[in-house]
Amino acid sequence: YVIKMYNLYLLNIEVKEIRGKCSSKLENVNYKIIKLGNKMK
Repeated sequence: YVIKMYNLYLLNIEVKEIRGKCSSKLENVNYKIIKLGNKMK
């Protein structure tokens, strides 16, 4: 059980690092998706 929690903790750190690197790209993609969504309405 403790090992599982530790692995999840490490996974969270990795995810945060990846998100940090990708956050600007993701923001751009989200912005484009929102713009497209507004055009579709």
